[in-house]
Amino acid sequence: MPRVRLRLRHEPSTDPLLGSRLHIAVLSAAAAGLAWVLGNAIPSPIGDYAYYAPLGAVLAINPTLANSIRRSVQLFGALLLGAALGFGFEFVPLPGPLGVATIVFVAVLASAWDVLGAERSWVMTGALFTYVLGRVDPTDFVVGMVAQVSTGALIGVALTMVLPPMPLTLAQRRLATTSAEVADQLDSAGAALCAEAGENEQDETIAREIIPDLQRLRTTIDALDESTIGNLRARHYQRKVERYRVQADTVVRVGAVVENVVFTLAEVQSSSQPWLERGSDLSRSIAEVLQRLATVVRAVGADEDIDKDDRQDLESRVDELERTIRQYRDDSTWIPGAALVLSLRRCLGVIEPEPTTTVVPPLTSPGHREARRRPFKRR
Repeated sequence: MPRVRLRLRHEPSTDPLLGSRLHIAVLSAAAAGLAWVLGNAIPSPIGDYAYYAPLGAVLAINPTLANSIRRSVQLFGALLLGAALGFGFEFVPLPGPLGVATIVFVAVLASAWDVLGAERSWVMTGALFTYVLGRVDPTDFVVGMVAQVSTGALIGVALTMVLPPMPLTLAQRRLATTSAEVADQLDSAGAALCAEAGENEQDETIAREIIPDLQRLRTTIDALDESTIGNLRARHYQRKVERYRVQADTVVRVGAVVENVVFTLAEVQSSSQPWLERGSDLSRSIAEVLQRLATVVRAVGADEDIDKDDRQDLESRVDELERTIRQYRDDSTWIPGAALVLSLRRCLGVIEPEPTTTVVPPLTSPGHREARRRPFKRR
């Protein structure tokens, strides 16, 4: 008897612009070199701390101008707060080990300030550097470190403004990959339903978590949107960015429904009252609808307009499936069929032949599904 086991996939990288690393590397190298030259050109005593300028430049380089400015301001605030704490503790008569422990304790508490965002860790760095390395002349050290880091950050922001990334290729690639993942799951589910009993005794995995991929796609599109802020090239690509946003919204919303449908089918089929018999007429009807939906999803991922005839055909098949399932209303097992039709109707509501700019709410993962592993079973 063929079975289908659920398999949890690893969490994808949280970096939405991993494919833009080459661009970021070039900007970072250029910013660090310029910051080193300019930092050494500043008169002493600030110029004595020129090695902090490349650090500020590299930290300010970011895939988007808005994020670059935000991180630079947060970095400046975190270092200034840390330096102030370290400078203040210079006048507290504490022995070495106790002084270091105390300054770290206070700095970690201060870094909990939400305004500092992702740069909060620099509070402790600034405090510890000032307290340990600035003992000879804390005033010069604090001024030199903050000034040099700020100088480097300004160079980083300036380069990001002049040569900002526009990750259109990455967004297109991730859209195609994610839509293919959704379509493959639909095709696999359809093939499993069409398989005759005893035809394949091997375990076949079809139900996979795709929510992490959908979240990654949405994060990438959000980053693409943010990259247009202050980007001089953005107006030339505005229509393409809007198109990718609409297509990604379609894939994300359909994908979330698809994952729920496949997991639900797996759970129902593994229960004490399985709903479908593999290879039956009803199973084949459901498989045809799922595979037709997969075709439409692939078209979206391939940056193609949804053909009106394809959508009409999909809607007709869903209508026919609904009429078929209504025949089972006297049987309690018709409830999964009603849930399936409702899910397919939700997908139809998302798929539009003409692209729109409907705002879609953020996707929320249903959470860990380790406890939801269920095999398909034949009645």
